[in-house]
Amino acid sequence: MPPLRDAQWYINLLHEKYGYKFIAITSLSLDPYARSLRERNLKKLMGDAFIEVICLDTGADKDEILAEYGAKYPGNYWIEDKPENLKAGTDNGLVGILVEHGHNMNSAVEGTVVKNWEEIHQLITSE
Repeated sequence: MPPLRDAQWYINLLHEKYGYKFIAITSLSLDPYARSLRERNLKKLMGDAFIEVICLDTGADKDEILAEYGAKYPGNYWIEDKPENLKAGTDNGLVGILVEHGHNMNSAVEGTVVKNWEEIHQLITSE
């Protein structure tokens, strides 16, 4: 699976230059082989930027895990493409950033909407 738009460049930049670390929370699958492939792909493309990969069941909502991670990392950024999951993150103390896609372009959200990782980089590093 190739990285979205400019994600590879800016995730690596945020990690290497600014020390950001990422946790992937994905409703991919509970299959350990699928998880292993996702971890290997992220490692290949992003190096050590991702310190944890959490795989939920296919299509599972993220409310419970975001409650846990919001309590563990309050005020940290939550980058998402599904408005419902963005809200679950912001409701649990995370700072929401929605990456715009065709399926969410007309969604009203509590948080910042960006078109790409360059905008995320600018937002994060300007604060």
